[in-house]
Amino acid sequence: MNKKMLISIALIFVMLLNYVVPFSLAYDEATSDIEITFNGNLYAAIKKNLVDAGIDASEYNDAQRTMKISQSAIDSVTSFNLSNSGISDLTGLDTFKNVTSLDLSANELDSNSNLEVLNSLNLKFLDLSSNKLSDVSMITNISTIQTLNLHNQKFNIIQIVEIDEETESDQLVEATYDLPQILSYGGLLKPEWLPETKYQNGSNPAPYVNWKKFDGKKITITTGSKSESNYTPYYGMTKVGVEVTDSTNTLYNSKINLYYITVSSDERGIIFKDENLYKAVKEQLTKAQTVNTDLSKYTDKGNLYERAYDEPLVLVVSINDLINKIPSLKLVDRKIKDLTGLEMFVGLEKELNLEGNYIEDIEKIIELKRKKLEEQEKLRAKVQKQIAYIKESVDAIEEAKKNVESETKKVTTLVTEEQTLKTEISKLEDEINTLNTETTTLNNNLPTYKTTLENAKDNLAQKQNELTLLNNELVTLNNNLSKASTTDEKDKIKAQIEAKKAEKEAKQIEVDQAKDAVTTAEKQVTDTEAKIKSNTEAVTSKTKDLNSKKTDLSKKSNSISESYQVIANNNNTADLHREYLKAKLARLYEIYKKSYKLARLATVQLSTLTDEEFENLTYENAKSIFEAQTSRLADIENNLAAYESSYVIKEFNIPTVSNVTVNGDTEGTSSTKTVAIENPIATYFKEYAKNHEDWKLSDIKGFLLKVRYMSTVLEMMNYCTIERLYNGTTTCYAEEYLNSEIATKTWNGESTSDLTKIKSNLNTIKSTFADTYKHQCTGAVSYDGNNDIYALAKKYSTATSEEINAYVTIPMLKVLNVRRNLIESINGIEELDELQELYTGNNELVNIESVDWTKMVNLKKLDLSYNSISEIKCLEVLAKLEELDLSKNLIAGAFNFTISGMPKLKKLNMSYNAIDDIEYLRTQLTFVARGEGFDDIASYLNAGKFDVRFYGQILSMNLDLVQMGRATYVDLPMIFRQAEELDNVRTSFGINSIFGNVTNDGKQALLDTSKIGEQTAQVSIVDTNALNPGICSGTFCTIKYTVTEKPVIPDDNNNTVDNNVTNNTIDNDITNNTVNNDTTNNTVNNDITNNTVDNNVTNNTVDNNVTNNTVDPSTLGYTVKGESVIGVSPKTTVKNFSTKLTEDFKVVVVVENDDGTTTVVDNYVGTGMIAVLYNSEDKPVAAYEIVVKGDVNGDGLANALDSNLIKAYRAEITDLTGPYKEAADINQDGKVDAIDSRLLLYHRAEINGYIL
Repeated sequence: MNKKMLISIALIFVMLLNYVVPFSLAYDEATSDIEITFNGNLYAAIKKNLVDAGIDASEYNDAQRTMKISQSAIDSVTSFNLSNSGISDLTGLDTFKNVTSLDLSANELDSNSNLEVLNSLNLKFLDLSSNKLSDVSMITNISTIQTLNLHNQKFNIIQIVEIDEETESDQLVEATYDLPQILSYGGLLKPEWLPETKYQNGSNPAPYVNWKKFDGKKITITTGSKSESNYTPYYGMTKVGVEVTDSTNTLYNSKINLYYITVSSDERGIIFKDENLYKAVKEQLTKAQTVNTDLSKYTDKGNLYERAYDEPLVLVVSINDLINKIPSLKLVDRKIKDLTGLEMFVGLEKELNLEGNYIEDIEKIIELKRKKLEEQEKLRAKVQKQIAYIKESVDAIEEAKKNVESETKKVTTLVTEEQTLKTEISKLEDEINTLNTETTTLNNNLPTYKTTLENAKDNLAQKQNELTLLNNELVTLNNNLSKASTTDEKDKIKAQIEAKKAEKEAKQIEVDQAKDAVTTAEKQVTDTEAKIKSNTEAVTSKTKDLNSKKTDLSKKSNSISESYQVIANNNNTADLHREYLKAKLARLYEIYKKSYKLARLATVQLSTLTDEEFENLTYENAKSIFEAQTSRLADIENNLAAYESSYVIKEFNIPTVSNVTVNGDTEGTSSTKTVAIENPIATYFKEYAKNHEDWKLSDIKGFLLKVRYMSTVLEMMNYCTIERLYNGTTTCYAEEYLNSEIATKTWNGESTSDLTKIKSNLNTIKSTFADTYKHQCTGAVSYDGNNDIYALAKKYSTATSEEINAYVTIPMLKVLNVRRNLIESINGIEELDELQELYTGNNELVNIESVDWTKMVNLKKLDLSYNSISEIKCLEVLAKLEELDLSKNLIAGAFNFTISGMPKLKKLNMSYNAIDDIEYLRTQLTFVARGEGFDDIASYLNAGKFDVRFYGQILSMNLDLVQMGRATYVDLPMIFRQAEELDNVRTSFGINSIFGNVTNDGKQALLDTSKIGEQTAQVSIVDTNALNPGICSGTFCTIKYTVTEKPVIPDDNNNTVDNNVTNNTIDNDITNNTVNNDTTNNTVNNDITNNTVDNNVTNNTVDNNVTNNTVDPSTLGYTVKGESVIGVSPKTTVKNFSTKLTEDFKVVVVVENDDGTTTVVDNYVGTGMIAVLYNSEDKPVAAYEIVVKGDVNGDGLANALDSNLIKAYRAEITDLTGPYKEAADINQDGKVDAIDSRLLLYHRAEINGYIL
């Protein structure tokens, strides 16, 4: 056939497929079964109904709760009896649309059970009695249902009414809620049918129903009273109870309780659904409890809950206590099933221990993180709010201080100016007084001066007149002289003239003197008048000046008074804000005990660096942090307490004074003067980064380490101060702080070197602060006048959102222990990504691959032991894991798990699985051992460097062997030889082997083939030292082999000859490990190494004469199923069993063994025993195998051993048949599964309703 023809045929084939395939798919779709998925227990109940009705489903998947069933089978279903099945969700029921009769009584249905699916059914009869239905409005076709039974509804509705006293909400005085819708079906909407009970808190009134506002649909709760000046909250509980006793009522025998519990905005009402959980938690929060030592510090002083309401199972706890005082809960072996309420304990960090309960899912534990984050945001908002208040007060105080300082300076200036004015005024007054005195004197003297002037003038006039007379006389004498004729006469006249001239000269002198006197007198008068005028003007001027200065002085005085008032007002404002600040600091401490972290010396970037991050800092990142830190140090000085400033100055040797040159008194001279440096820290660090630009990475890291150390020291001091302030003690809390921080860092795997260094030097550090730290870590602390507290407040006031987000955190849970529960899935556990230890051993886990283990970046210890896990590769991403326990699971085949990505792993426990090859482990350990300087793995393991355990691997082989001699060698699983190679000192073989001997190298076993037929051998790895077992100690392999005769081949002469096959023949097709890797159920107990149940007991082997049971089974007290009596309770004595079984026949109980049968007289009847009935003629007429519920090993008890056998069976490690399997099928659904495991566990825990 040529190539072209082949291509043509291929094309035709493809074209045909295009037609054929769609028809084929359509046919498949039309004929395929429908897969239905159910939630919860509805699956098991419907499955039982279908099986009982003989309706076949093609497939049931109990693990996934799915079934595949044909449409015709679905359509054939018209009724379901699903009563008493623990159903809480109806999802999937709507598939059966032809159902007309539905009994859902006595289940766990409530308004969230997806009741809407009932609208898809053509219901005529619906029994919803004995549920918890508060609302059936979602069943829209309820009016068309001919018979509806809502009797016996029993449920509680709990409303937590939060009162925020800081708001103006109407809810301060009342809150309104809808009544349960179902009450409308019973006509129970009159106040007289809704009795109320109040539970008050101490002397305060309780909340109560305001019946005046009752409208039949809503109920109004009065939560407080409010006036213009006062508000009184009503904290407590009111209960409205409904009990229907009228048998004709639709809700007959229903009991409905409505609880309304008021809490403050600082409280949380925690609603529990599990009474055991409620009691266990309450016990640990009660004063003087001894269960949980982590809480003793607080419970020694009082309860850690505000109020407890036992009836509705509600605890009211302060959110501050939830966050700050409840780091762990230890709820071990408390029969807890429902974890509702636990998600509210947001402060859980150290440990949540739920070991040994009946928990089926961890949803509420996973929800814990969401609640933590919610409360964390609320907490940050509260802290932010308090910081804002603190900042407001600090700013007001600082503003007041500035105002006081400014006004004080102003007053100082004003007082100086006032004093100057006063001096000037005094001087002016003196001058004016002097002038006035002088003027008065002048005025008094002026008339005299004027009189003197007049007298002088008169004297001048007189003298002038006299002079004139003399002149006239001279003229007369001269005239006479001219007329004189005689010499004598002339001489006489001349003599007279000379005399007159002399007289005239004398008179002229008198005239001149008189003129001078007049001039002098006039000048005296003029000067006096001028002086008087001048003085008068001067007095006027000075008086004006004086008045002006007096006005200025008055203004100055008023200004001084005003400034003093301003100072007083600002001091009052500061005092008022100090009181506010005191309250807000106390509130901040109450809200978040670790608020002192907001006052750190170090920046957020530096404080939050992990050791690993610090170690891996690049130069650029380190420099950035360095610059930010020096900037912070430069800015923070004004907010530091005196002791903090002193500490920083001392540690960095910061100068506080400087020498300055000042000019001398003489030109050209100078001197040096020492002056204090203002803000020395800020001055020092302002240019610090710039001055150290040449620093290397190591230099920068050294600086940052120093600042981190100093920041821790100061944080310790702040912690100590504030703890003593609010606890009112004189105790030093420094050591408490250090111990707490050391514990936290140790827990997180971080370095504690700084803390231990501080602790060892604590006394020295205290003495360092002796002068500046006021209380030296001892003595009483009060806020008033304490600069240290105010400095703390100032640092709080500058806290940024970045700091609040970094330091105000609710730590996530670190340790979770849910061992010994009924958990089938841990999906979602990755949400708890800060878990460091997770213990989930002894549960019902099968698949862990759905967990996103990449998120579990902090996990150090992981326990998944005692489960049914087969695939573990998903765990290889846990880089920080130190311990991993996967013992007692279903891990089979070659160990291919990579541990190289787990550098911190030091303990690995893979014991009691079915691992047959550990070569990959050896390869990895070889590399690790050589990397740590060891020559071989054995010395590495013996040095205790790695604790690896592959104890007790449970292996099996099925072989067909041809008899070639009395014995044959067969290859053993690889783990035997690997154990010898890895750990030869502690490994040995064959000592405990059964019918098989192992070669010294562990490679082969010598089997006995001397007998033809089926045989069993068991070989094992045993210890050479019980105190120090080998890596694979206890591993055993059960070898089931069938020996057949060797073939006889005729020769040419028809003679048979031996083919000369040697004894040492091995079937190359034998596979070492035949463990079923698909097993998904629970694991075998450590003590079970083989099936110890005798599966060979057969019915009616006691007496050969009993060939047919001739007794009517309906006359017997127990149910007869085939040849067995079933339903017998554990711990039933032979006497009680016989009495209940029948009174018409004698009953003899026997147990079969290798030596025949033994009669059981004074013991419990057990599964597998035979009850033989004898008639009156003492002849056996019937024999029945006894099946005791839950008694899988035949000892008459239903205990832990039986639980382990069921696990072993479900893990396909052992087998159960006959009566033993029947005993394990506790719920009689034809299957031994997780439900039976739970039922047995509930029985062992003596839970009401589950006692077998």
